[in-house]
Amino acid sequence: MTADAPALVVASDAAAVLRYGGRAAVDRAVEALVRAGFRVAGVVAAPAVRDRVAAALAHRPGLGVWVPGEPALAAAVADAGEVVLVDASVLLDPRLLVEAASWRRPTQLVDRGQPVGVARVPAARLDPAALPDVAAAVAPDDARVDIDDLPRYSRALRRELRPYWLRVRTSTDVRRARRLLAAAGGKGHMEWWVLLVNRPVETWLSYHVTEWRVTPNQITFASNVAAVAAAVAFATGRLWLGLAAALANSILDGLDGRQARVQLKTSKVGELEHVFDALSEIAWVGALAWHLSGGLADAAIGWGALLWLAAYAADNAAYTFFRVRRGMMIDEASRIDAAVRFVGARRNTNFAYFAAALALGAPRVGFWIIAVGTAVTAAVHWLRVAVLLARPARAAAAVVDR
Repeated sequence: MTADAPALVVASDAAAVLRYGGRAAVDRAVEALVRAGFRVAGVVAAPAVRDRVAAALAHRPGLGVWVPGEPALAAAVADAGEVVLVDASVLLDPRLLVEAASWRRPTQLVDRGQPVGVARVPAARLDPAALPDVAAAVAPDDARVDIDDLPRYSRALRRELRPYWLRVRTSTDVRRARRLLAAAGGKGHMEWWVLLVNRPVETWLSYHVTEWRVTPNQITFASNVAAVAAAVAFATGRLWLGLAAALANSILDGLDGRQARVQLKTSKVGELEHVFDALSEIAWVGALAWHLSGGLADAAIGWGALLWLAAYAADNAAYTFFRVRRGMMIDEASRIDAAVRFVGARRNTNFAYFAAALALGAPRVGFWIIAVGTAVTAAVHWLRVAVLLARPARAAAAVVDR
């Protein structure tokens, strides 16, 4: 949804240029507004911080940064009946700004009565000679939208997550903001290995790496390098090295998505990652089959690899078919389906099972666990698709990040 009112970001003090999540706070506010569908009219800053705010936004040459009283500020909102004000010192869940884009009357966002720092107000209420105060610009009869009245389920993250916000003014607040962003960046409905191993490591890395000048695409590149290394190691019989590289790929694969969400750098290019993930998994199983069969001299292992490939394709087809029909992943349909995801055969759990078999000196058994487990999981998913589609479609869970 595109907002019908322009947005002004208010930078009242030095808190607007504090950095966390890879961006200055004021830049994060601008980027989140743009992604939510707003036209950002500009940034109005207190005179004491105007130059620092302009420096933080230097990579946005077309964006005006004004102090109160400048004619350009009044001109920017002259034709707007209403304006959405956003306090740059507040870390906002991007879903809250998507919600604000749907407002069509003067409205204030609150959390159990406490103003959050987002309001839609008539432009006539703003004094062009004074710095806007988001809370003070609200009239008693304006609508209030409470965060607790908004849906918590995030389709993008596939989990419940109360829309978050945090006023960031001190170094302690910055650390809290970094922890909040790191925790909020992870997806739900995952397999047991991810919850036990990957997620804690990814969250820890996200807290630190998001402050580096490392882009999500650079992490994706490193992830793909690890994937190739794993395939080569598996093909040449260095199985433990291959598992280590596969684990590195898995963690980096989760970290790049977190980095993109925390830094507000998600893009269509990042969606190609799923293609590389599929190619990597096919390469790993093929490389294992090559090594364990002695260059495919053992026909049974070759047939096992074909069984896995057919089951893998069938499982992906089940996911795609259900998503097209119901607009969600199978894992989101019920607790039963989330449990299937938790224990079923997927890339991370497959190689955890293989590692256990390798530790027991039975790598061939581990390979067959991967092949047969994937076939069973695909069959269960298609059974669940049939059962779920036979029921009347329930309304998709309302989400703020629509």
